[in-house]
Amino acid sequence: ARRARGRSHSEGHLRVDSSRSPGVTMASPALKLALAVSPEASTTEAPQPGAAAWGIAKLLVYKVATHPLLRYQRVMQASPDAPDEGVLEAVREDPLRTLAVGTAVDIPRMVLREALKHNEAPIAAALADSVGGTLATVLSGSALWGAYVLIMSPFDTVLLQHAASVAPKDEGYYQTASRIGFRNLYRGLLASVVGILVYANGTRVLSGALTARNVPAAAGIAATVAGLAAYPLDTIRVRAVTEGVGSVQAARDIADEHGVAGFYRGFVAALGGRVVGLAAMGAVDVLRHMLS
Repeated sequence: ARRARGRSHSEGHLRVDSSRSPGVTMASPALKLALAVSPEASTTEAPQPGAAAWGIAKLLVYKVATHPLLRYQRVMQASPDAPDEGVLEAVREDPLRTLAVGTAVDIPRMVLREALKHNEAPIAAALADSVGGTLATVLSGSALWGAYVLIMSPFDTVLLQHAASVAPKDEGYYQTASRIGFRNLYRGLLASVVGILVYANGTRVLSGALTARNVPAAAGIAATVAGLAAYPLDTIRVRAVTEGVGSVQAARDIADEHGVAGFYRGFVAALGGRVVGLAAMGAVDVLRHMLS
């Protein structure tokens, strides 16, 4: 009888194990990336064949299509007095500068984001009884996204130096980090933390409110409004990083020199990059459906 029970337990254990897809376990980082890029993928269902590969393809197409506009945006933000012709010339000389390294950094970045999103709800649920649902959501998001900024800031600082054409073209990334120094790798940290919290929490709260009122395209509207609110903080961060000053000083300099419009320098390029990127990823989806 004991042998029968042991055999039954073993068979049950084997049945549970065999129901798990080995591909999900082996390729979890790639699948997290695919889920981050391809919203139609589902974590509760078995992934479609090639989902990770198509997700990575969408990321690469998005990066290549939008990178020149990103470069234009960053040069505009870092060089507020530069004429448009000068900005175009700087971008035209090397439109894909930082593309390879930036994409390599974006892969673990997106996996980290997915991990944070996965843990955000459980932390909020644990806090809900103590501080209330809405505040718990804000606090959990603030803690996790603050940690995200602390992890990614050194990489983003070095990339910004090159994307904004501040670092010499022939200078390596490690050389840039050494030249800046460890302390300065966190320049603009205050603006980075506040900016991502404004965007993340603003998107979440506004999307929830619009969804409750059955407003069409609630998520897109919420993201756009939150992006408008957070963009000045991104400009402050860029100026702080490229000029080697604190976030508060960078904000003062922008306000004194260019007023409110200075905080939105390069915003049209950022918006254009978003449109171009969505179109590029849509084209990848069309190709995928044609080949499937």
